[in-house]
Amino acid sequence: MSLFKRFGFNFSDIRVLLVEDNEFELNLGKAALKQLGYTTVVVARDGQEAIETIEHFPNINLIVSDWNMPHMNGLEFLRLVHERWPGIPFVMLTGNDSLEHVAEARRAGVFAYVLKPFTLDNLQRKIISAIRMRLAMGGDKADDGDRVYVEAMEQIEALTGTLGDDKSRPLPKDFERLENAVDSVLFSGESGEAGMQEFRAAAKFVTEKAGLDADRLELVESIIGQLSEFVEVLDVPTPVQLEVVKLHVESTLAITSGRTEDFDMKHAEILLEGLQMAMARSLD
Repeated sequence: MSLFKRFGFNFSDIRVLLVEDNEFELNLGKAALKQLGYTTVVVARDGQEAIETIEHFPNINLIVSDWNMPHMNGLEFLRLVHERWPGIPFVMLTGNDSLEHVAEARRAGVFAYVLKPFTLDNLQRKIISAIRMRLAMGGDKADDGDRVYVEAMEQIEALTGTLGDDKSRPLPKDFERLENAVDSVLFSGESGEAGMQEFRAAAKFVTEKAGLDADRLELVESIIGQLSEFVEVLDVPTPVQLEVVKLHVESTLAITSGRTEDFDMKHAEILLEGLQMAMARSLD
């Protein structure tokens, strides 16, 4: 299996609370989550019912909620969840993508934001983003360091967000060599010097062929350097460590495949700092 498609967590072990008042949308969302591999999907018809569900079913690992609902809408529900159960990743579904709407959800503590109608690929990517955001938190309440990490994660999301959705721009064949090299080092017992030499050679090949400008080349070399140091100290990677590896690989892919048109390079330092923090925390 390609490293790019490998996720560090077993979705079947994640208990999802789906909150949606429209019966058709509820069935659609439940079917989508089942198709993505979630076996335990608990449902609620509004925010008030969802709160009662969490109180009686405390082992919820993920919340996917609509915004527009009676009795208690998604934003009100999000605020209560953020106060009482801030560690649960929260994905908001909505048909409104206005900047004001998105900003309001972010201020309330949303982990990811999905615009309806959604594709399976987009829903999965946003859920993964939400779970990764949870990995950024050092505890139930974020401290200053956590906020730096969250900001970095937002930059990584901005950088890599379209990788799985843009079918007109498939993954470069050259990149498969780098993916295979990392995959081999992590999972095939080729973690010795020969495996690392192939990883470095594959990384060099990708960066040289990409024809990057000086700023992007420096950023990619820094990301690859961090990844090399990280991979060398891993034995059997934990799910969190595997996600850290993937963040590095996806960031490298986004830059070398020319998908950084909307990424402001002044945020490169934030991105690198977030990746460094991810490495450190996964090794604790």
